[in-house]
Amino acid sequence: MFPYSASFNWFRTIFNQLLKSNFEPMKFLLAICLLTCLIFFSTAKDGYELWLDESPVDHAEMKAQLDPLFSGVFFFGEIPTYEVIRKELEIASQKILGKSPVYSPDLLSFANL
Repeated sequence: MFPYSASFNWFRTIFNQLLKSNFEPMKFLLAICLLTCLIFFSTAKDGYELWLDESPVDHAEMKAQLDPLFSGVFFFGEIPTYEVIRKELEIASQKILGKSPVYSPDLLSFANL
């Protein structure tokens, strides 16, 4: 006897009830398809990944244009909001370019005049 037969008794019971009743195979097939779609689409992104979906940039020219945007970031002082911004920049830069952003100690150190 199959060792897991006790755990499938509920399935056997439901299947037997379907066969005894006025079973309509097309409705049953439709229900199975809808259940499969529901399970498949329930694995969608949520939370942080849904809010900010950064993907890595592989194109060299675009990467060269994005690199200066994450270099020489300057913050006016030290406040909690800036710490949150730093963390967001770290996450985005790691995902997009694969490296951490460069922070500037003074306002004009990376300026191109």
